Amino acid sequence: MAEEMHGQSVDLESLDAVLGRLLKFTEDSWGKATAYDTAIIVAGYGAFFALWSGVSKDVTSAARDITAALIGISVLLYIAWHVVLMLARHWYDREFIDVATSQKPPEQILNEWNSVESKQRATLLRIQAHLWKPVFGTAVITGIAGAAVLIYNCLAPTIGLPQLTG
Repeated sequence: MAEEMHGQSVDLESLDAVLGRLLKFTEDSWGKATAYDTAIIVAGYGAFFALWSGVSKDVTSAARDITAALIGISVLLYIAWHVVLMLARHWYDREFIDVATSQKPPEQILNEWNSVESKQRATLLRIQAHLWKPVFGTAVITGIAGAAVLIYNCLAPTIGLPQLTG
């Protein structure tokens, strides 16, 4: 079935097939990039906790407390960020399912699908625009600062510097 769009005749079935392939490509690319980023971050936290388990008894209680607070803030922000995104995605997943399982004509389903997709994209962009920089920046800074406090306090006695005291 053809429809007029921007002054041109468009075959809706072909358009639907192209949009489906484009959506699959985008999802696959996004999924791989997100998985890589998550693996790097989880590896970083894992490395920190491996270091922590080996040296936490060798540093002062003040250094442990400061390190735990900084890393705790970092992990909390990282988890909260992912929970917010997960909730936003799942909210729209329900809408996508409702559209896909409706008994409406294909053209209407495609239009509603596009509408939900636009709303989802706008919501996720708004969340990222307002929250990503402060959340990510604070999580990275506190995570690195916590690791730096721990590393400094591990090395301090060896190089003749004082450890943090309470």
